Amino acid sequence: MNILSLTETKTQFPATSVKPVPDFADYYGISTSQPLSQAIQIAVDGIEDGELCPLGAGAEHSLEQSRAILALLVNCYVNEIYGSTDVASLMEGAPGFSCRWWETLPDGHALRRFRSDNVRAIQHCLEEALRFRREQKIRSGFVTKVNGAQPAEEARRKITMAAFADSMELDGF
Repeated sequence: MNILSLTETKTQFPATSVKPVPDFADYYGISTSQPLSQAIQIAVDGIEDGELCPLGAGAEHSLEQSRAILALLVNCYVNEIYGSTDVASLMEGAPGFSCRWWETLPDGHALRRFRSDNVRAIQHCLEEALRFRREQKIRSGFVTKVNGAQPAEEARRKITMAAFADSMELDGF
């Protein structure tokens, strides 16, 4: 790692160091040409089994279902689709999503419950996805200034937006 130290004594500014931003894509072994969905899947796969609450109790494939729902929610939140009913509608319209795991796909209520049961896992995966997206923007030259806390703050905001969208829906707005 290269560290630049500025210790110019002729200025009034204190000495400081600038560390390069860690390369998310290189860290996870992903090329920048690979899609965000692959970065999301890597983050989802990194969640320990015990940290993820299942979508439904007693299902034979509940862990696989939970991981699929986690990846879907993170992908939707990154792309600013927040309402659980909207996510459920997307699931119905996605030909590859109604896999062998479900007799019926989860509805908006089940997705809301899953979100509230798995906030930490969603937060973690969202942060990783947002870091990956930020790295892509840095490499393309679209972003030049980076705030290290920004992915965590944005992830919290997106989860709050999802809860708000669901509460508005439940209240009939």
